[in-house]
Amino acid sequence: MSIRNWLDEQMLMGVKLGLENCATLLSRLGNPHLDFPSIHVAGSNGKGSVCAQLSAAACASGLTVGLFTSPHLVTVEERTRINGRPISTETFDRLLGSVRAAAEIEPECSPTYFETTFLVAMLAFNEAGVERGIIETGLGGRLDATRLVEADLCILTTISKEHSEFLGETLAEIATEKAAIHRPGVPLIALQHDDSLVRRIIEQTAGDDLSWLSSSHIGSTWSSHIPMVEAAAKYLGWETSTGDCVWPGRSEGYGENWIDGVVTRLSAAHNAESLANDLAEVLSPSVVLLGMSQKTDL
Repeated sequence: MSIRNWLDEQMLMGVKLGLENCATLLSRLGNPHLDFPSIHVAGSNGKGSVCAQLSAAACASGLTVGLFTSPHLVTVEERTRINGRPISTETFDRLLGSVRAAAEIEPECSPTYFETTFLVAMLAFNEAGVERGIIETGLGGRLDATRLVEADLCILTTISKEHSEFLGETLAEIATEKAAIHRPGVPLIALQHDDSLVRRIIEQTAGDDLSWLSSSHIGSTWSSHIPMVEAAAKYLGWETSTGDCVWPGRSEGYGENWIDGVVTRLSAAHNAESLANDLAEVLSPSVVLLGMSQKTDL
């Protein structure tokens, strides 16, 4: 079986929350995730955008930075970036082979598709000698494979209802899962939520490590994430400039994309909160083309 066919087979496992599989495989691979400090970012919306802008800020400060995000838009290599550039197909396949070999050691330990791409990223970052990892959670936080990274700063963006089959039906349950990216003694920068119970859960989880960022300063749009990035950059002593950072499907505005002479705006909004924010910026009159899965509740 080809290495890419093996990767495709991992999709059949679906979502499997828990740290045991990845902890085992990381150990077999030499624990590459422990060789660099990471910023761990969770939240319902904006975490990918925050990660992309943090990566740009780290690069502007002269650091070699590894960025792991999901999902990808076009190719799986997009999930793993070194200094803003996706790793090559050749590098991805070679490291994927290492992950497969580790998985097939007896007793076999089969990772999910997401876990597999995370493991590839950790190997790539280790190999490239990155000085800083920027890590986006896949789903939730407490039981997400990315919880295994060595984080010296955690960031929590918005909290809204999503993935209820995995994270719970209430905002309180979802907040509990996402706030669990906090490590004792590690600063947590969090967006101050309107819901008092959500705020209390985050405060109880992070304690004195918590720094609130006013909700009036940040939302779900690309530019509104800059204050959160600036807060993190200030803490780490970085340049606050994100340069010419572009995040496909998230940062596009009017006039940047043209289809047959028509000005377009592209959005990868994945839940009601982010869609509502994007629609609020749509110029009228407009034609909206919307695609979603059957289970989407809008």
